[in-house]
Amino acid sequence: MSISYPKFTIALAVLTAILAPFTAMAVPDTDLPDGLWGRSPQACRDASSSERFEVRTKIRSDRFLRTATTLCRITDVADTAIGYRLALECRRLPGEVNTEAPASAQQILVEAIGPLTMRADGRRVYRCSESAKDSDLNKVTSITRNFVQEKSENSDGEKTSLYVGRWYAKSPADCHNRTDDPERVPLRFSAGKLDFYETHCTVLSTVRQGDRITLRSACMSEGIASNETVTVTIAGPDKIQVDAYGAAGIRNTPYRRCDAR
Repeated sequence: MSISYPKFTIALAVLTAILAPFTAMAVPDTDLPDGLWGRSPQACRDASSSERFEVRTKIRSDRFLRTATTLCRITDVADTAIGYRLALECRRLPGEVNTEAPASAQQILVEAIGPLTMRADGRRVYRCSESAKDSDLNKVTSITRNFVQEKSENSDGEKTSLYVGRWYAKSPADCHNRTDDPERVPLRFSAGKLDFYETHCTVLSTVRQGDRITLRSACMSEGIASNETVTVTIAGPDKIQVDAYGAAGIRNTPYRRCDAR
C-alpha cells in the first residue's frame, strides 16, 4: 500500500524554489584559489621573491598560474571534494632559459582553501594581501604569444618627467642627424614608451628609489617580443645613465638630454 503526502510534497517544492537562487550563487572568492600566494608570509612581503605565485580561474578565457619564471595556461579546473585540480600547460617566461621549449603538461592540486592559507600539492601556502601585489603579478590580463601581455601602469608625472625626452650619448648633433649607427641614434623616452635602435618598449610599471628609476617593459625587437627591465639613473640636470642590456644592449651608458629644437 502506498501512502502519499501531498502537503509535504507541496512544502518541499516551495522550499526548493526559495533556496534555488542561493544554491546558484557564485563561490565566494575566499573559497577559490584565485589571488597572490607565497610559500611563507615573508615571501608575500618580498616583491622580488621567487616563492610567490598568482592564480586566476574565475574568467574561463583568462585562466593562468604564474610564478617568477613560468607562465601556465590553466586548461581545466576539476572540482574535488575539498578543492580543485588544475590542469596546466606551462612555458618559461621570456628572459628565462630554454624559452623555446614546447609547453609541458602539468597539474596541481589546491585544497583546504581559506581566507589566509591553502594547500598546494600538500604544502601550505599563504594568501598575500592586496598591498603585497607588485605590478608584475597584479596586472596580468591575458595570455598571448606564449607569455603575458601586461596592462601599462604608468607612474605619475613627477617620476616620468625625469627621463622623458630625447637623449644622446656621443654628440648633440646626433639628436637631429639621421644615422644607422646604433651608438649614435638618440633614445626617445615618453611616459609610456621607450624607443631604442630597432627596439621599442611599452612601459608596464615605474618604480623610483632615490635617483634610480626601474621600468618594467614589454619590448619588441625585430619581431621578437620579450619582457625587459630598463634602469634609468638620474645623474644630474639633463643627465641620465641607462642600463638596458636585455632590451637594447646598453650597459650603464651616460646620456644627455637633447635640446628642444
